Amino acid sequence: MDQRILWIWISNALKTDSRKITCLYDRFDSAEDIFRAGMEDYQAIEGLTPQDAAALCDKDVTRAEKILAYCQSMGAKVLTFEDTYYAYALRKIFDPPYVLYVKGNILPWDRMLCIGVVGTRHATDYGKYAAEELSFALAREGVTIVSGMAAGIDSCGHRGALRAKAPTIAVLGCGIDVVYPASNAALEREIERDGAVLTEYPPGTEPKGTNFPRRNRIISGLSQGVLVAEAPVKSGALITADCALAQGKDVFAVPGGIYTPSSAGCNLLISQGAKLVSCAADILEEYGMHIEKIHPPKKEFQENSEQAPVSEKTQDKTAEKAKAVKNVIQVTIDDPMYRDLTDEEKSIIAVLIDQNASCDELLEKTKLPAPKLLSTLTLLEIKGYLNSLPGKHYTLNLQ
Repeated sequence: MDQRILWIWISNALKTDSRKITCLYDRFDSAEDIFRAGMEDYQAIEGLTPQDAAALCDKDVTRAEKILAYCQSMGAKVLTFEDTYYAYALRKIFDPPYVLYVKGNILPWDRMLCIGVVGTRHATDYGKYAAEELSFALAREGVTIVSGMAAGIDSCGHRGALRAKAPTIAVLGCGIDVVYPASNAALEREIERDGAVLTEYPPGTEPKGTNFPRRNRIISGLSQGVLVAEAPVKSGALITADCALAQGKDVFAVPGGIYTPSSAGCNLLISQGAKLVSCAADILEEYGMHIEKIHPPKKEFQENSEQAPVSEKTQDKTAEKAKAVKNVIQVTIDDPMYRDLTDEEKSIIAVLIDQNASCDELLEKTKLPAPKLLSTLTLLEIKGYLNSLPGKHYTLNLQ
């Protein structure tokens, strides 16, 4: 009998509970042995209930056969724990998914550097920007982004990878034939083109809330590290971070404003030892990959930076010019590099063009509310427009 049918039958009998399936697999050598066992064998296995044993004694595989045929008709593949192409990284976790339904491509999972990108569904503009731009920068360097295709941060992570023309992996908390949220139908098709959409849940499974915490262990299991881009203290993203830690994976977090609830989870993770991330290089260096930190385009200027003897006349001209020039490079808020900034961002840049400033000075001069100022400062630093200095001072990044 087709091994896929047997594994689908086992998974269905135990309602996709991988911990119970692990109890079975530890006792028997193969799916065939599990199928051939009887009531006494099942009852002797710690972790299985009488109802589980009864379900396993029903040897009717009709439903499993229909599921396999349905998947084949829609172009989905079925991978099992015993398949050659099953990800070795998933084999090593405590409760691996024993059946995976896959749309798109069977990727070389174990030859890729995968980073999970997760966060809140109710993301701010700051969180969305951070997730997409960091994912784009990582994917451009060959990293495969893994996420859950949910609204908010997950979708931005996938879009960043797609913008870099790189494959990305979406792990669903529903059946392979269910698009959730429905608004992500086009995104799912894009992911399938070069990447993969996968789930452990059989076709037709609705996106119940209890499915997603279980789904998160697969995201972290496939990944060498997990980046939490924006998340409150109570969120599924922090469950994913916990899964990553339990699996011995790295945890990264994007900092946010101290008065921003949607970043409180990230700040908590950082305080507990997660690595603070402000650019892709912060993640890549953990895996022996080094890239230049990416900043906005340099402003072109003609001054010769080399020191050379000059006449008194030239010195006078230079002195006059220096009155209007900060940090050697003359900039104004009307420069093209600041064209696409928001009004709040421009108000901060306008102050820092004239002088370095403390947080208190920026509060006074920009008139921005404190939470808005702090989140905007963090975003500008991630974008590379400014640098933070000791004592909560800030300076323009003009390099």
